[in-house]
Amino acid sequence: NLTYALLHTIVKYPVPSVGIDKTPGNIKDKKMGYYYADKDIFESIVKETGTDGKRHPLTFILEAADDIAYKTADIEDAYVKGFISYSLSPDFYERQSGKMSLVVFLASLISFAAALLTDNNLCISVSMFAATACAAAQIAFIYPCAVQLSRSCRRLRQHRVMLSGIKAADEISEANVIVLDSDELFFDDCVNLYKFRTFGDYAPDEAFMTAYALALAGHSPLAGVFGKICATQNCGMYKADSIVYENSMGITGWVNERKTLLGNRMIMESHSIPVPSMEVDRKILQSGKFPVYLAVDNKIAALFIVGYEADRGMLHRMRRLINTGVTVLVRTVDPNVTADLVCDCYGLPSDSVMIMESNASRLYCQKMQTVDSIPARLTAPSAEGFVDAYIESYAISRRNKITSIAVIVLSCIMMALTVIMPAIG
Repeated sequence: NLTYALLHTIVKYPVPSVGIDKTPGNIKDKKMGYYYADKDIFESIVKETGTDGKRHPLTFILEAADDIAYKTADIEDAYVKGFISYSLSPDFYERQSGKMSLVVFLASLISFAAALLTDNNLCISVSMFAATACAAAQIAFIYPCAVQLSRSCRRLRQHRVMLSGIKAADEISEANVIVLDSDELFFDDCVNLYKFRTFGDYAPDEAFMTAYALALAGHSPLAGVFGKICATQNCGMYKADSIVYENSMGITGWVNERKTLLGNRMIMESHSIPVPSMEVDRKILQSGKFPVYLAVDNKIAALFIVGYEADRGMLHRMRRLINTGVTVLVRTVDPNVTADLVCDCYGLPSDSVMIMESNASRLYCQKMQTVDSIPARLTAPSAEGFVDAYIESYAISRRNKITSIAVIVLSCIMMALTVIMPAIG
């Protein structure tokens, strides 16, 4: 026996399923509140409550309750994942402040005693004590660390990345290897198709959709270029499974219960599939392009000629990342994506990139399945955000250590001068 007011409150948005309008600024018009089939029921509710197409006042209380519930759930998730505990972990300043406070206090007492013995003047001695304490004021530590973290977090928020604190930045910056997938380096717009050719009676649209299904299931950067061609086709009819990556050759799998291979000449030859002469590959490679063969049911179906280029957004990030001294380990199922290709496209040193072999990739995937048990140091929904988080973490850790050491040294110098100068004078 729900009341009209309660029913109207539950229907948050006074808009039927056919009346959604996403253009206005009012949220009540942007979401569906009820199905058009229930229009008569809703109109009777509006008539009884007298809202005249507006939201019921109790709806705003319900919205606030929803927000509180969601925020509470977010806090719970952050606590369970360890995000809050990392954000509250002591940083370098907090770890050293206790020791430094004792040193400053002892130095102040020594300066007080020295001044009292030298001048036998209590006022001067108290002034010396205060001057020494102020010279090594601990507040000098807090500002540089907090400002650097605040600026970095502000930049990371633009990419929906959250860093849990200085301790997390210190631990992240200690990593010497960063793992990236090849499709995170070569996005859809970074792989270009120049020419293609089908063999036998294999239709071009079928070749593209088969190659797209296999590349998509294997997370290959080639999926993007095939997907553009298949955008108007019914690619959902093509299902790929049992994907296996063969080192430096390509991927095999089953597409619509037909054995399918996608890769270079070597994978075709290893499965005894006839391919065009080596001269064809040589001409393609000399032009700066790469041949990609597709075979179905142990017969060659198509040859695609593709090229790769760096993503502009990742180009600057990758160069900054390598400048930190880290090595990039690339997981790929595309045999054309080699360390040399990545270094050439992104202008990186030849020893800064390595390719993860298939066995290591499987072990890596198994290890990543236990990620839920690892405390959360950061949240990064994309490769760009992850790379930015590492760069910022490295900068935070490095600058904080340098700043903290500089402040400690400066404080010691100031304390020494505070004691020595009056004696000299």
